[in-house]
Amino acid sequence: MNQQQKKKATALVAVERLRNPQMILALKGVLPAGLSVERFVAIAAAEIKSQALSKVEDVNSILLGVFHSAKLGLSLNPHMGEAYLIPFSCKVQKQDPANGQIVTKKEITAQFIPGYKGLIRLARNAGMRDIQPVVVHERDSFDYHEDETGFHFTLKVCPEMNRGKVICVITRATLEDGTISVKPTWIDKLEKVKAAALIKTRNTGPWTTHPEEMMAKTGIRGHCKTLPQSDALATAIRADEMVEEGAPADNTIPSELDGIIDADYQIVNDTGDMSKKPEVSMPVQKQGPSEAQKPKAVRGRPKQTKPGAATEPQRTQNEGQSAIALAGTVDGPRPDGWSDELRDLFSMAGIDDPAGWLFAEYSTVEGGIEAIPANLRDVVKRHLESILEDGSAGA
Repeated sequence: MNQQQKKKATALVAVERLRNPQMILALKGVLPAGLSVERFVAIAAAEIKSQALSKVEDVNSILLGVFHSAKLGLSLNPHMGEAYLIPFSCKVQKQDPANGQIVTKKEITAQFIPGYKGLIRLARNAGMRDIQPVVVHERDSFDYHEDETGFHFTLKVCPEMNRGKVICVITRATLEDGTISVKPTWIDKLEKVKAAALIKTRNTGPWTTHPEEMMAKTGIRGHCKTLPQSDALATAIRADEMVEEGAPADNTIPSELDGIIDADYQIVNDTGDMSKKPEVSMPVQKQGPSEAQKPKAVRGRPKQTKPGAATEPQRTQNEGQSAIALAGTVDGPRPDGWSDELRDLFSMAGIDDPAGWLFAEYSTVEGGIEAIPANLRDVVKRHLESILEDGSAGA
């Protein structure tokens, strides 16, 4: 097993363990009232199978990140911006199987970090009326000063596309009693936090893809530390700071997960061999017909099949694997896990009848997820993602 296959296997094990009934019960026990555990698990599974988390080497870190997100009541849906699982190269404390001693080593792990919208939600839950960030650019009309009555600022955003470089983030909090609190975070502090994060993420992650959102979160986090906090808000702030500081990831298994997450699970060598308890059966995908054997669909004419080509539906029945599409209905290779990803997106969007929805939206697709032609896969995926962004399954 090569390095890429090893990491893919880690994600498959993590998703299988996430869907374990005991794990689902544990998540249900810590999720705040009103949040659906089924929807939360579907979103988390889709995120685990994402390209970013394919780099992660430690199953425990993925499941612990999901658990921490559930306990705080923050969604891992990347479109909501409340919480993320980010691959970090950091020091991890683990037990050496050779001598039983605790050792610290570098490893790519998944670390839970709250997004700025997640901090806003937790601040509101803590009793704050609101807290909002404003990213100020050098071409904006901006004034900030302090006098005996407190902090004051005015801002008029530059109407042009190029607003210049960021100079600070201003956060404005309205407390429970109506008091207004204003705090600036200047660019030197923001750049220091960014530089530290990029070292840990190897120049990847949200600081490279969404830098202004991360600047906004840094401002909110610093401001919240000066205001009354709940336990949940303080926990989220500390988790974010630990990532920034490069502190060793905390692999302590919470009592709620005793016997569910295996504390001894680890990847032990470069061949991809894994030691784990309990034993997890890995899905084995059967080989379908080769490209040369696949019958080609031609509009307006009967399908032409080469002698000896497979014509019957090819399906796998392994647990955790979706059926391979009917032979002849899809022209083009299928990426691994593509139908599972779409099935999770349907679940996240609240669409209970994917086959009916597909036929209603794309009349040429009959037969459900497995019958989606290759040229429509990305279209359907983007359509479902837009539904999630809009928050309406009827879009």
